[in-house]
Amino acid sequence: MPESLITTIISAISILLGATIGAICSWRINKITTLKNIEVQTKIVKENRQLEEKMNHKNLCAYANIVRLDICTAIFESIDNLRILTHNTKNQFPIYIPVNGEYSKAIVSLTGIFDLKEMSYLYQLYGIIEKINYDMKNFNYTSEDMYELIKIDCEIFLKKLYGKNFNKILEKDIKDISYKDLFNNNIIKEGYKNVLLKLEEICESPINNFV
Repeated sequence: MPESLITTIISAISILLGATIGAICSWRINKITTLKNIEVQTKIVKENRQLEEKMNHKNLCAYANIVRLDICTAIFESIDNLRILTHNTKNQFPIYIPVNGEYSKAIVSLTGIFDLKEMSYLYQLYGIIEKINYDMKNFNYTSEDMYELIKIDCEIFLKKLYGKNFNKILEKDIKDISYKDLFNNNIIKEGYKNVLLKLEEICESPINNFV
């Protein structure tokens, strides 16, 4: 075989071998790069999901706290209003019940965690609170009928929660009891107790419980 042919064959084999090795190296580099990109993307997606879960949990806790605070504040103020109205305390008048402006959004955020009956409890309570505040907005300090109307409103609110134990909650010294004492007891109706305890649980829960 001529030497020139042998040289050509060797050159061709070298070129093919080099191309093959280059292709293999390029494939491995691309594979490693692709796997690394997938790993990075997966990590980013996981971190974003965890961040989203944390934000959802934070928002849920904030909304649950809004509802809990509104209801407990309404209980305190209703008790106080009734004492003022019942004992005709001089220089004291019934007061408006403060409600968070985002309470509607807060209640909606609880959909899926609370069942239909529990959601109904919340809407009923807010409905009565709105009625009290509507009457307070139109309150006439010279009208005995207005005093009686506010008294009835506050009684309706407390009876909705405590039923036949309505008078027992009025015996409590609101200066010495906590918000939780208003519902974590044996005088509140079971359904409302469970709803308020559930709100408490959401606020104190680890992140994975309600996301």
